Amino acid sequence: MTSPRPTHGKTRAARVGAVTLLLVALTACSGTRERADWHNGQPAGTDRPGTTATPTGGAQPGATPSAGSAGTGASTSPTPGRPASAATNVRVVLTRAGGIAGRGETITVEPKGSWTVTERAGGRRTGRLSTAERNRLYDLTNDPRLAAEAARAPGGTTCRDVFTYTLSAGPYRVTFTDCPTDTDRPAAALAIVDLLTAATG
Repeated sequence: MTSPRPTHGKTRAARVGAVTLLLVALTACSGTRERADWHNGQPAGTDRPGTTATPTGGAQPGATPSAGSAGTGASTSPTPGRPASAATNVRVVLTRAGGIAGRGETITVEPKGSWTVTERAGGRRTGRLSTAERNRLYDLTNDPRLAAEAARAPGGTTCRDVFTYTLSAGPYRVTFTDCPTDTDRPAAALAIVDLLTAATG
């Protein structure tokens, strides 16, 4: 006895059912992804972009460093013409003689600032100039006025019983009388006298 053959209507119905199930499954998957994307703050149907960590406190790749980011070890240039050690460039010798008591002394300053005072009576004392004093002495011994003062002959004086100074600084030698009423007094040499007598007194 032969089994009955299925009809074409039943076959089509089975196919339609299978397609319907497939569409339902796809729709469910799409809905699940849309909900996940919405929960993550992403538009539906788009891929979540990757994130790149930026190093904290460092320059970003390709960034040009600013002028102040090259480091803190900035070098400091010394004052033009003045040694970084603030030392004088020459040995300075100042001799003072005369006055009412006829006293005298010699102040000798070495290039690095140490000084010695030798008195006519035999006393002796030593010390060292401060950095500011060495800088000032350096400037005065390089003052163009000092060369002009050394080139001219000493003039006469109207004072009596005053000190006579002889200043030697490198190639320059200036001799003058400390008389406040004299004209054409050596300003640079007088400034050195004031500096050294104050520093060594």
